[in-house]
Amino acid sequence: MTPPFFYGWIIVAISMLAGFFSAGVSNITMAWGSERSSPAGVTVDQSPWDSSIDAASQARFIPVELWTGAEWDGKKELKMSNAETRFGDRLNKDIKGPMEWKHPMTGATLVVYERTNQEREGVQSQLFAMNEEKTGLGRVYDSRTEFGIRTFSGGLKFPIGHWKQGETKKVVETRYEGPRVETRIESIKITQLDFTYREMPHCLEFEWIYQESRRPKIIDHQTYTYCPNKGMVKQVKH
Repeated sequence: MTPPFFYGWIIVAISMLAGFFSAGVSNITMAWGSERSSPAGVTVDQSPWDSSIDAASQARFIPVELWTGAEWDGKKELKMSNAETRFGDRLNKDIKGPMEWKHPMTGATLVVYERTNQEREGVQSQLFAMNEEKTGLGRVYDSRTEFGIRTFSGGLKFPIGHWKQGETKKVVETRYEGPRVETRIESIKITQLDFTYREMPHCLEFEWIYQESRRPKIIDHQTYTYCPNKGMVKQVKH
């Protein structure tokens, strides 16, 4: 015959187990509930590029890092941060800098990036600096086999700062080639301000036109696509 106190212990044990599972389910429910109540779109891996467009003005802040392919900290300030990137379909293009360089024609000391392209005809070397308007990066030095050495001031090759969809900006570039000095017009039009290209979000597409200043003759016309942490990913010559 089973002693009566044995049943008493069974009842106590069942009560304790019931309380344990009840508390466990409650804790799990609380954990799930707190996860669901997190603000929409806020994750541990949120990218600083997510907030590059101002909701009120619809202008996008384009940092120098979009051109270099370097990491961007999300601060909306134009700075020449360290960069050492390689890009291109054949990984034949490099960007390094910044460094100081003295312009041989103007005498100004500029902070520049060096971009080199390993082409079949030889190595193309270029230096880029911010223009005076702080609207873009422009070439200040260009050395290539077919053209020799040329220097520039006041260019606009890549947009930086605040730009809007469809916006166009122009600058007058001064071009020095030996004893000859002439001016050219460089313009940029934003064709896609913020889009996804090949599963890469927050990319930028723009048209760049290079033309003579005395007459409306187009010398060069390109469309470029740049993506965060990659730099230039596509180039179309028109």
